[in-house]
Amino acid sequence: MWNPFRIFSEHDHHWQELDHALTEAFEKIKSEKRLTFSWLNYFRKKEQENEKTHQQIQHELGKHDAKIEALKDEIKELKENVKTAQNTAISAQVRTKSGPESGLVSEPKNRSASEKSFVSKIASMIRPQRKEYIMQKILDLVERGGYTTKQVETVIVKEKQLCGRTAFYDYMKELKYQGLIKNQQKNGRKVLISA
Repeated sequence: MWNPFRIFSEHDHHWQELDHALTEAFEKIKSEKRLTFSWLNYFRKKEQENEKTHQQIQHELGKHDAKIEALKDEIKELKENVKTAQNTAISAQVRTKSGPESGLVSEPKNRSASEKSFVSKIASMIRPQRKEYIMQKILDLVERGGYTTKQVETVIVKEKQLCGRTAFYDYMKELKYQGLIKNQQKNGRKVLISA
């Protein structure tokens, strides 16, 4: 016997399956949507962090640029000071004697205090090196052999004009005292040799 409610019952079952499938599909879409938004938020946050880092780097680079410019200005000023000191040293009278006290005798009176300070610093740095340099030149000549004290004096004092006569003999005394040079008779002449 035909039951008209059976058709509704079968259709009801199909509707339930369809409803269940649609529910699952929508849940999946919602889940994927949440995941997509989560990734979007993550990328947005990362972009903000990168922007902040970029700004910090730009700020640091700006600071470095400012420091570099300041150093360039300082170097330029130092070069100008050195040039001034060199020009002044050329025009100044020079006294040469042994010891670290040797230096400029007269200086222009119109020089500023900072220029005087700068020149004195440069001079104090050069003086000890100058003495060592001259003593080394004397040793170099002695090591070649066959030179008398007078010949070495002629080269150092008169030809190369590295120091005055008094300073030269002070350096010679010091080198002999240190045991670096000594006199020796050779072919009837008193020559200097390395000790």
